[in-house]
Amino acid sequence: MLTGNLLIHRRRQGRLYPQRLDPAQEAPREAAESVLALARSFRGRRRGDLHEALDALAAPGVSAKALRGLVKLVLDSCEFAVAEGPPPPDLRRELFDAAAGQWRARGTDGLAQWRGALLAETGRRHGLEPAAVERALFADLQENQLLQEVPTFDGDGLLLRYNVAQVQGLLLHAQGLEIDAAAATPQRLRQLLGYLKFFGLLFRVEGSNFGSRATPGARIAVDGPLSVLESSTRYGLELAAFFPALLLWRERWRLRAEVRLKAGAAPLELIVEPHPLLRSHYPDRGQWVPEPARQFVAGFNALASPWRAAPAEEIVALPGNRYLVPDFVLTHSARGPVHLEHLTYPSREAVARKLELAAAAPGVRYRVACRALPSIREAFPESERLF
Repeated sequence: MLTGNLLIHRRRQGRLYPQRLDPAQEAPREAAESVLALARSFRGRRRGDLHEALDALAAPGVSAKALRGLVKLVLDSCEFAVAEGPPPPDLRRELFDAAAGQWRARGTDGLAQWRGALLAETGRRHGLEPAAVERALFADLQENQLLQEVPTFDGDGLLLRYNVAQVQGLLLHAQGLEIDAAAATPQRLRQLLGYLKFFGLLFRVEGSNFGSRATPGARIAVDGPLSVLESSTRYGLELAAFFPALLLWRERWRLRAEVRLKAGAAPLELIVEPHPLLRSHYPDRGQWVPEPARQFVAGFNALASPWRAAPAEEIVALPGNRYLVPDFVLTHSARGPVHLEHLTYPSREAVARKLELAAAAPGVRYRVACRALPSIREAFPESERLF
């Protein structure tokens, strides 16, 4: 994801237009391929050396800011690790304790000799040469970590990720957003809403005539970071991370967001629609169940209880073209099913909204679960629908 200093966009009549780099153009494609080739040539070498080489890289026809954005996306996709050997903190403690004893006894007399002897002695205990001991002492510092894995995508893929990241960087500052999605199969809608649930976002789903009046679609209103009681920065990151999932939607869609780039500044409008230069790098896995949900189901069903849990597969339709999206269905042989929804980032407003919709669910027992924040306990002390 790109930080604010790497975002490039135009402003016109109160609207934001993020930059897009086209793989069909020679200059951006060559810049992307140069960054990737340089990173691959540094496999097994220090992160600090790679950073220095990337800082010196030039790309004619591409702005310095755009090049830094490509570099950041590549570095974010690389994997670094501490070199094999004794843990650096333990090695430092061992060597520095021995050196302190020598310093108290001898001071600077023969410093080079006793320092070299300590390195050699420590190396013998660990099967290392003295020079290797010196390298291993601070191998855990970030700049000394070794490049292990490099991105598997090519230059075109990097440019497409850059275009997506430009939108994501703006969404970090969104006060909220609305998504209008044309009609699709219930499974596709459930997939999109499943991603919203996976990222813990607070949202409302209503019917919409977007695309066709004959086949209504859905309007999804997603709360912004200011709507949560805590962890607003993390919530903003989750909101931005959701955007590539929207790009998997095969029908028409439109995203509209109010973006405030600086405190006190007037909000600007961001409108994003399907475009050939915006492609998701997320795998299209259909109605995939996230691992935390699988773990919850497995743990719940391991209990000595007559209740059983399963991931929810359906959407609960409400009067007035509204919807509820449960996470789990809990069943009891004698009592029937209960639909359960979990709010990752609860607020009084979000909980109240969910409980109101749950009360309107026809013939469905719907329950909401969230963390027991003091403000939530105070606002809903006796609600039978809230855990």
